[in-house]
Amino acid sequence: MSAHAKKARTPGFLFVVWGAVAFCDVSQAQTPPLYVADWGSLGSGAGQFDAPAGIVVDSHGDVYVADAQNHRIQKFDARGTFLTAWGSQGTGPGELWHPLGLAVDSADRVYVADSANSRIQVFDRTGTYLNHWGTVVPQPGDGEFYWPTGVAVSSRDQVYVTDQGSVNRLWGHNVQVFETAGPFLYRWGVSGTPLGSFLFPTGIAIDAMDDVYVADSRNHRIQKFDALGNFVRTFGGFGTGPGQLNLPQGLAVDAAGKLYVADWANHRVQVFDSAGFPVVSWGVAGSGGGEFLFPFFVAVDTIGNVFVSDTLNNRVQKFSFGRPIDVVLKPGGGAPTVNLRSNGLLSVSVLSDASFDATGLNALTIRLGPAQAGIFHAQGHTSDLDGDGDLDLLLHFRIPELGVACGDTSMAFSAMTFAGDLVVSTVSIVTSGCP
Repeated sequence: MSAHAKKARTPGFLFVVWGAVAFCDVSQAQTPPLYVADWGSLGSGAGQFDAPAGIVVDSHGDVYVADAQNHRIQKFDARGTFLTAWGSQGTGPGELWHPLGLAVDSADRVYVADSANSRIQVFDRTGTYLNHWGTVVPQPGDGEFYWPTGVAVSSRDQVYVTDQGSVNRLWGHNVQVFETAGPFLYRWGVSGTPLGSFLFPTGIAIDAMDDVYVADSRNHRIQKFDALGNFVRTFGGFGTGPGQLNLPQGLAVDAAGKLYVADWANHRVQVFDSAGFPVVSWGVAGSGGGEFLFPFFVAVDTIGNVFVSDTLNNRVQKFSFGRPIDVVLKPGGGAPTVNLRSNGLLSVSVLSDASFDATGLNALTIRLGPAQAGIFHAQGHTSDLDGDGDLDLLLHFRIPELGVACGDTSMAFSAMTFAGDLVVSTVSIVTSGCP
């Protein structure tokens, strides 16, 4: 490819792996995120799940998951590496019974909707028990719950809790607000279909303006309120089309104010702007990468990663939004073969062009493959690999660390630039050496 041809291309960067070719165009705002990886399987061991539910990311980028039917919280790093777990079935302090929603505050304290115990429990980021409020009562009043499900913390460090309520609709079906130490402040909502009422509210999220979004699940809608519970707007409605919902569950808001909705019975995630207009959605029913079986909760971090509790698949899936990327064919190349029996290295070239400087990638943030492997050397090597006069980046990865499985046809690539931009792509591969 000539230097002139490169200058005419869409802004992005060239990414070559042994002549591999793939294309990921994220230049439009409507483009879904790239599937990066998933982790988990059915079980009770470390990193396994039985109906994962609430999910949240702290200021360090660590991911907490409410492992509902194992009655515990599990903590992972952003790559899915298991860090710790706490909780066991019970009613005492620090014990859990079907935990659902999670939230973290500005001090990285972890708030757990301990649903079957009708209470909120608070832990530090290591899992040490700090506090709880709420109790099991037949007719819950102010500061008491029937089945707390969602929890969120505002910029003022006030804690908002959705009480999903009783089946007979006499109790709960509201939002309650507390100080972080537990004192009750106020609540709003009753059981019903009018605006401001709820039928089994689940997820709750708060944006930077302290506006509150509630997943009004059985009404198949999202309701938006100000911080005091005054109704602002509603959007959604039952259906499968863009912007329609079928039993929405968990919610999250990103740094740009976009709302992420776990559209549970539609087996997808939908994203809306602050006015309720649909921005993008992804997912279908299934167990492959980017497919879901009843996704329950969703979380976003500060750099565009999206984490989804894929509940009936008993796993967490990770996705990434990023800047525009071109992945082009190296002359004479094709999809590289990854030999799963090899302990060797995979060579990767990221090529600069007129619109992208590959040497601007922070090599320590580069991740490749389902296991999100880092590079083999502490820094990449720079050289003019394609003879166009620009410095390119040469990287190596250990094949066993990639996490590639027999039959995989692609790998995800992600990295941060030194300027703080996230870039993502996919790389086509062929596997060999299968058992």
